[in-house]
Amino acid sequence: MSHPPLGAGQHAAPADGNLLEDFENSQETEILLQRWQISMDANAAGHSLGELDVVSPGSPGSEHALRFHGRVAPAAGSERGYVALRYTFLLAPRDPGPRGIQFDVRGDRRLFQIKIERSNEALGAPTLTFVPDSAWQTVRLPAAWLANREASSPGGTTWVLEILANGPPGDFQLDLDELRLY
Repeated sequence: MSHPPLGAGQHAAPADGNLLEDFENSQETEILLQRWQISMDANAAGHSLGELDVVSPGSPGSEHALRFHGRVAPAAGSERGYVALRYTFLLAPRDPGPRGIQFDVRGDRRLFQIKIERSNEALGAPTLTFVPDSAWQTVRLPAAWLANREASSPGGTTWVLEILANGPPGDFQLDLDELRLY
């Protein structure tokens, strides 16, 4: 069976249809870090910074996780800044309709926000705000409209998962693992 080539930065969903990333293949660390993109404050005067590392151990039963860390440093006169982590993936038309996306997290007790949207349009993306704990926990973002995506795109549909570290100035750290559809 042939599949259309993926665009730069896109990642196809694995054959099991649920797991998107588990961060376990240490030989692909460089490729993994290319699939996940970081952006900072839109205001050029801000000095926010974000970085990614693959760390060990991951969530229970996992060898590795992705660490998203840095510092939120908004521009002078602004109370809030942000650092965004984005992951682009492709859902084939034949994939069973997922109800949402979930992943394991642990990190600083700071405000984070997650949303998922189509890469080429804003559909009123479902958004969830959460504060992680130092112990691993599972975060679920319901997105029922994933199941109702149109089948007219023969190559599948490209989606973007975005995680924001936002709020007042300060350091942040968030570990992610076992990213999957549910």
